[in-house]
Amino acid sequence: MSRVHTLRTNLETIGRVIRAVSRRVLAHQETRVFSKSILGAESASSEDCGLVIVGPGDAQGRETAEAAMVAAREPAGLVAQRLRRGDSFFRWQRERELVAFGWATSHQRRIAGTTLRPGPGRIFLYNFHTLPRFRGQGLYPSLLATMQHQLHADGATEFIIDVNSRNVSSLHGIRKAGFTLAARVTCLVFFRRWRVNLTRELIDDSVRHLL
Repeated sequence: MSRVHTLRTNLETIGRVIRAVSRRVLAHQETRVFSKSILGAESASSEDCGLVIVGPGDAQGRETAEAAMVAAREPAGLVAQRLRRGDSFFRWQRERELVAFGWATSHQRRIAGTTLRPGPGRIFLYNFHTLPRFRGQGLYPSLLATMQHQLHADGATEFIIDVNSRNVSSLHGIRKAGFTLAARVTCLVFFRRWRVNLTRELIDDSVRHLL
């Protein structure tokens, strides 16, 4: 191996290391916010699954939710904290096996250094996960539809969901469920923890007082 080739290889390696370290120190993040309004009753889609809702007083359901969250590599302890706040955990079951889950809240939601504001009839949907072996079956959009149907019966009329712009599969599922783009938010992320807002763009003016 020539010295020139060795030098080039070493420089390429150093470059890859520098880029990897840079991504850990500082990263640009774009979050897309989608909305959907419901003015009348909608039919829920079952997809051979049953919906189970976990509330604050459901001890057994709380344990199942905690196990599902940890298996999805979420921090332990989030379930109890969210339930105390009044958020709801929705799980999609097929023959008693949890295949997907998601959360809903009427409280403000913090994304990419920006606060999404609550409003009358407004529900934020967030933190969805489908078990790997059940992906590609349309479970995500059908869970979204079923959650909306259930929450609409309880008075919700507007649903907001956010997703990282790089998450192509989630973007596809959200659009398939009938959501439309409402806003874009960008920020800088330092050390994968601290966020500084860069831009906020409201695309759909009908979503009032969101940003």
